[in-house]
Amino acid sequence: MLNDYTYAKNPKSHIYYCSKKNKGCKARVKLDRNGIIINKAEDSTHFHPPPKYYQTSSGEYIKLSS
Repeated sequence: MLNDYTYAKNPKSHIYYCSKKNKGCKARVKLDRNGIIINKAEDSTHFHPPPKYYQTSSGEYIKLSS
C-alpha cells in the first residue's frame, strides 16, 4: 500500500502495478531489493479513488466494501 492505494507485484521484476490495472489504471512504482521507491512512472496518477481499508489493532488490513 502506498498513499492509500494498493499495488500488485510483477513476478518478473520489482515493479508494482496498481491493483486496478485490469480496469485500466496505469499507475505503477518500482522498488529496489530493500523496498525503497526508486522510480515512479511518469503516468503514476490514478483515475479512481483509493480502496478503503480498516486496520485492526494487530496491524492487519481488512478491505471494506464500497
